Amino acid sequence: MKLQDARAKEYQAQYENTVLKAAGEVQDAMTGIVQEKERKDKLTAGVDNAQGAFDLAENRFQAGLSDYQPVLDSERILLTMKRQENRSRGQELADLIHLYKALGGGWQPLSDAEQAEISRAEGKDK
Repeated sequence: MKLQDARAKEYQAQYENTVLKAAGEVQDAMTGIVQEKERKDKLTAGVDNAQGAFDLAENRFQAGLSDYQPVLDSERILLTMKRQENRSRGQELADLIHLYKALGGGWQPLSDAEQAEISRAEGKDK
């Protein structure tokens, strides 16, 4: 009886530890998603501004008001901002996958052999 009580307490402690770890992983994943979304939103605004600057530089060049260097500079900035925005979108998706896994995504039920082994082990404890 004492052995069963000790094992029950051990299993309870393991379970509580697992639940706390899982809750921490979920919280970390959700925090990552929120932070990356904020970053992506700022980058999207930056892309919009860079697009406006590029359009303005191109219009000024077409009108003969400037040389082509401002067009090249603004295009370089625009492409850099788009690349950063795309990386942020990728990170946002990676964080979403992390959340899915933390919530139990990808869990596989036990096979018949694994279930039989557990049943045998439980039978030996009694």
